[in-house]
Amino acid sequence: MAGFIDLSPMIRPGDQIIITEFGARLKNFRKARKLSLRGFAAIADMDFAQIDKMEKGETNPTLTTLLRLAEALQADPNELIRGLSALK
Repeated sequence: MAGFIDLSPMIRPGDQIIITEFGARLKNFRKARKLSLRGFAAIADMDFAQIDKMEKGETNPTLTTLLRLAEALQADPNELIRGLSALK
C-alpha cells in the first residue's frame, strides 16, 4: 500500500496514543467539511480503506500521506498534528 509503512514492531508505548488522536482529528476535520469517507478518499486520491484505518488509529501515515490529506482537506498540515500528546 502506498503511503504506509508497517512500523508495528517499532512503535513505542506512547505512540499508539498519538496515532489514535491523529485518527480522531482527521475524522473530525473530514466531517467538519461534510465529506463522506469515500468522497474524501477520492479527493485525496487514496483508497478509502486506508483512510478508514487511519481514522480508527490502526495505521501510522507517512509524512507524504499527511501532506496529501491536509491538501485534500484544504488545511495546514500543522492543524492536523498540533497539540497531539507527544508533541506538547
